[in-house]
Amino acid sequence: MKLKLTQSILIGGLLIAQSCGNSQTPVQETATSLPAENPIPVEQVAEKPVPKKEYCFIKADGVNKKDTSILHLIIKGENVRGELLFRPYKKPSKTGIIKGKQKGNTIQCEFFYHILTAEESEIQTWELSAKSIILKKSTGKKQVPKMPYMLPMVDCKTFR
Repeated sequence: MKLKLTQSILIGGLLIAQSCGNSQTPVQETATSLPAENPIPVEQVAEKPVPKKEYCFIKADGVNKKDTSILHLIIKGENVRGELLFRPYKKPSKTGIIKGKQKGNTIQCEFFYHILTAEESEIQTWELSAKSIILKKSTGKKQVPKMPYMLPMVDCKTFR
């Protein structure tokens, strides 16, 4: 009986030892363990930012050069935005913003402005050249300068 008990313990111990010795976990295939396929080349094109151009114009005219006009434009691609001020010496001034589009040298925009206590807007057509800008058309009826109205270009550092 002692021998059977010893054999049972010995066999049980061997079975336990054998089962512990073969305790390898099954290999799971992961994306990193699979053979690499030929990757499809993806060509990424870096978008270049559209350059922003800044232009400034100023003109003093009228009697004793007291009528002042100031235009600051920022053109990015075909989009145009900026500020415009028409300040006649003895009349109400028009101060506001410009939003529009540029096609070639022509800028078609809307001028949203304040005059006295009213808010108004008008459609304007400007022609940009290397040294100036010319207001060719305007739908405005209040304090519109005589057309065509030319503003010479100045260095924008003048405004800073």
